[in-house]
Amino acid sequence: MKHEELLVKPWSVLVNNLKELPYVMKVVVDEGGTRPIWHAKDGNQENFVMAWPKEPLLRAGIIVGGEAEGKLEPKAIFPFMEGYPNTLRIETTYAWKNGLEGEVGCFAGESEQILWFYDPLFFRDHKIDLTEGIEQTFYLSGLCLGLRRALLDEITVTSGPYYEVHAEKWLKENPDKTRLDVPALKVDIQGKRLLAPTDTASEYQARVVVEEVEEFVFGPKGGEKIYRFVSTFGDKENIRILMFVPAKACQKGYVPKAGDEVDMIFWLQGRVVDINPEDVTQEPVQ
Repeated sequence: MKHEELLVKPWSVLVNNLKELPYVMKVVVDEGGTRPIWHAKDGNQENFVMAWPKEPLLRAGIIVGGEAEGKLEPKAIFPFMEGYPNTLRIETTYAWKNGLEGEVGCFAGESEQILWFYDPLFFRDHKIDLTEGIEQTFYLSGLCLGLRRALLDEITVTSGPYYEVHAEKWLKENPDKTRLDVPALKVDIQGKRLLAPTDTASEYQARVVVEEVEEFVFGPKGGEKIYRFVSTFGDKENIRILMFVPAKACQKGYVPKAGDEVDMIFWLQGRVVDINPEDVTQEPVQ
């Protein structure tokens, strides 16, 4: 599992050109705001998140930092997404070199598969509590990097843990056969919700059934069309993710509709829930 300490892929589906990011950062600094819950101090050092625009569920965010009474400078820029609360058990964390951003690895329910996600408020959340073994509630959201209408209703499995279980059972039922005789495992995936990690932390392949779709526009320069829907995963559908799908990430102009089955790759983001219910007002930075 590799950790890519760059957000090239997420930004590539949200802006026409990565060279626009300095302009996006300027817009956030000039017109964006912050919330007290997005702040954290470490000695004389203060770091906080600013976001623009004020209301939408998908915004541009930046981390601003510096001495509390001194000059504050932008340190990082990221897509900032709101999500659904999920209670997860923390297994491990990975701090990025800038000491501000990071990734968190958790378990959901009884799953033995670590769920990694990027945490834009890592500098704050590790002060709240990211201790291994505890349960913590995170907002989870996904940014789709590629999406298409599902092509297959059945997959063929020839290796891996599911195949091993199948092979053991088949050999018991056919004692006169050898391992070489074991047929491939055919798995019906129609209507299923499947989630599998890629070799990059916080990045996943998935198959989902699209629920109700909403659309809006993101960005300061005319904007990119974004589709939004909810995705659920897990044996008990105990992982609930608010998914954002840029139109440019959809194959050949495909438009997702409620009820469609889709294959996609997405980037997962999470942060500890904003624990002060009254702290919901986003104010400009003076």
